[in-house]
Amino acid sequence: MDRKTIPALRFYQKGIYYKTAVTPFGEMGIDKEKLIAHKYLHPNRGYDTGAGLLYRLGLTTQIPNERLIATNAARECTRRDEKLNVTICPPKTEITADNKAYLQILDALEQMDHAPIDAEEPYQTLAEHIQRLHLEYGTLLSLADQFYPQRTILQLAHTAAKGNMQP
Repeated sequence: MDRKTIPALRFYQKGIYYKTAVTPFGEMGIDKEKLIAHKYLHPNRGYDTGAGLLYRLGLTTQIPNERLIATNAARECTRRDEKLNVTICPPKTEITADNKAYLQILDALEQMDHAPIDAEEPYQTLAEHIQRLHLEYGTLLSLADQFYPQRTILQLAHTAAKGNMQP
């Protein structure tokens, strides 16, 4: 085996090492998406939020230039991870496997007033997403009441009306 094709162990930052892969274009670096998932998302430690979430849900056609992640790893304030090119922020409450999808939907509802929403029926789109994930309206309402502003509860009511959701 040629020495150039043998994967090498490389240092990324304190405590993080990775094996390289050699391609015809040279040595590949660390997979930043896997690193983001390991540091901020898995297992049930965080979720994508902000304009990127609204884009993925189909509420806006504008592609965000910044990735925002709500994560338990962010203790008190929003901060930028320059190496991974993401911004992390603390969630409204601790993220668990049970509440992760609920908090993500509520974040989307809260952010609808701050983003250019160009979907024809944004509440219908969110209602369909809620139904696809089998989320309970009562749980959404309870979390919204505890951790989100009153405007988010109103957005949730509009979504429930469009999706014929019952508490």
